Amino acid sequence: YLSGVGVARQRKAIVDGLRDSISHFSEQVHGSTAKDVIDLLLLTQYFDMLKDVGNQPGTSTFFLPNKKTPASAVRDGLLQASAGTKYVNIK
Repeated sequence: YLSGVGVARQRKAIVDGLRDSISHFSEQVHGSTAKDVIDLLLLTQYFDMLKDVGNQPGTSTFFLPNKKTPASAVRDGLLQASAGTKYVNIK
């Protein structure tokens, strides 16, 4: 029981912190919305996950095509270029 209460409080604290951060960012960056902040947060977490997976020995990265938008095309190009540099000796 107490373990569950601690986890619930931890999650509530995380959500409260995110809410405060989103509100603060939206107030400081004119024209931004809460959705913009969440999208930025998700993209940052995505890059962190790719870095963590890529740093593990014996892992490979596969890029699967999806519905293309200009932003996703740029992101995919950057990720593919970054993944390819470990196999090519560029000077």
